[in-house]
Amino acid sequence: MMRSGSPVRQEALEFAHHLPNRQSDMIQMLVNSESEPLVFIADIDIQPTPELCNAARSWLHRAVVERQQMFHSGPEPFVGIEFEEGLSGIKWISANCGCEKELDEIAAYARS
Repeated sequence: MMRSGSPVRQEALEFAHHLPNRQSDMIQMLVNSESEPLVFIADIDIQPTPELCNAARSWLHRAVVERQQMFHSGPEPFVGIEFEEGLSGIKWISANCGCEKELDEIAAYARS
């Protein structure tokens, strides 16, 4: 429902924007290595608290490591759906959480 192109995306984002536990839920989703939060983290009034930023940086690092372990036989034709569909979320994390090291890891992975 939150992915771009969904006919109910705006309604879903509006609903999520008013959820009382959205901050803690977002942190938990990132801790659990879920990629879906990147699709909407920038759109539901999440605050870049130290806890959230730590979870986001950890997610970014783990996502690269997992991709490298899955596709260690050679280059793949795509970087990964979590990175491609999550660009707006990665941009938000970058602007709000100071994650240069993790962004460098993603860039190195993409170049390889």
